[in-house]
Amino acid sequence: MIIGIGSRAESKVGAIGKSFARYSDIWLERMEKSDEKHPITQGRGHDRIEYVLLPKDLREPVTGNSTDKVSKVSTNPITLDETVLGAKNRANITWDYFSKQGTKCDYTVGLEGGCFKVGDEYFMLGAAVIHDGKNFFVGLSPAFPMPNVIMKDVLKGTECGHLGEIFGVKTLKGRDGIVNQLTKGRMNREELESHAVLMALTKVVSSQYF
Repeated sequence: MIIGIGSRAESKVGAIGKSFARYSDIWLERMEKSDEKHPITQGRGHDRIEYVLLPKDLREPVTGNSTDKVSKVSTNPITLDETVLGAKNRANITWDYFSKQGTKCDYTVGLEGGCFKVGDEYFMLGAAVIHDGKNFFVGLSPAFPMPNVIMKDVLKGTECGHLGEIFGVKTLKGRDGIVNQLTKGRMNREELESHAVLMALTKVVSSQYF
């Protein structure tokens, strides 16, 4: 079983790996059933889960609110639709890339963080989209309120990850993210994003109900 990941960010890779691992019993059962019908392997060989990442040279440096090369949305999505679209584009581009390389993924996954507005207040969440070559399965993480001191710069085009000085840290990128600062270390970015992947997986592992 091969999972393509539409990012090289540490938190996203970790979130996807941990979320898929929580369903390892289901993947192994499905692989065993598939192998029993295979004329060559007959139950042997398809007993592992592999993760493949997009290469570094597929990405280009982006600054401010410019368009990301992989997600095809701004580096600071400020609507829920744009955030989900970014995740969907990541999953789709990852599928196309590995297909052209001759790697047959079972699923590809895109993760995108973004904001959306409720009334006069902005919230941030993570969106996950899982692609099987035909269907797209969407999941969302919990959302948390964004401080005005952050949003005023984000709305001007400054990437959220570059605003660490507000909290006395160098960066808000990496595994921790802004959620780690706001929750006083009770949750980090990887954990938050893993919830989005788990929710997207509901349509995969419980497809009989959809």
